[in-house]
Amino acid sequence: MTSKEKAVEIAQNINKTLLTLKDSVIGSNAIRGNGIWSGTKPSRSLLERKLTTLCKQHDINKEDL
Repeated sequence: MTSKEKAVEIAQNINKTLLTLKDSVIGSNAIRGNGIWSGTKPSRSLLERKLTTLCKQHDINKEDL
């Protein structure tokens, strides 16, 4: 698998995550702080920046995802 093929696969995964990501209020688990069992969840803006950067680096059109 070439690096561009892998980049397309990763970009598709990020795009799929963005489509399913809900803009909801942060739950009570986030209020407790960084406990050992608290999960990490990337923000929508972070994922969008990563997708844009990945597409620019490997000449991928976002419309083709």
